[in-house]
Amino acid sequence: MRIEHGVHPQTGLPSLAHKLKLIQDAVMERVQAHLDAFAQTEIMTPVGVPYQMYDDLKSATGHAMSKNPVFALEGEYCAEARDATWEAANAYMDEVLTGARQLPSLDDVDAVWSDLLPHLPALQWPEGSRGHAG
Repeated sequence: MRIEHGVHPQTGLPSLAHKLKLIQDAVMERVQAHLDAFAQTEIMTPVGVPYQMYDDLKSATGHAMSKNPVFALEGEYCAEARDATWEAANAYMDEVLTGARQLPSLDDVDAVWSDLLPHLPALQWPEGSRGHAG
């Protein structure tokens, strides 16, 4: 995805501030999509029929209080993973916005995402969950 140059017509932000805002918004969308994709992990039933674990991260974290211990485990893990992922993403963007970190590109969200991704926690279903590959 390429970001267009210029001044935002409604905010009037200068080009650099506008680009940083666009990058920040796009990266935050990707972080949420990354978390949702994890929650949507496809698993196989015992008879070999695939199904998606959760609709999105929100539905997964909603199971943290479930009386079903497997659903509760998965929901608790997703809440912890969500918090750790957002903390890492926000720390990265804070470094960018304060000048402590230089972005690989001000025009290419894919390059920024590739730079950010190694700073996010690895998402792996815990032992005892339906998504655990063990």
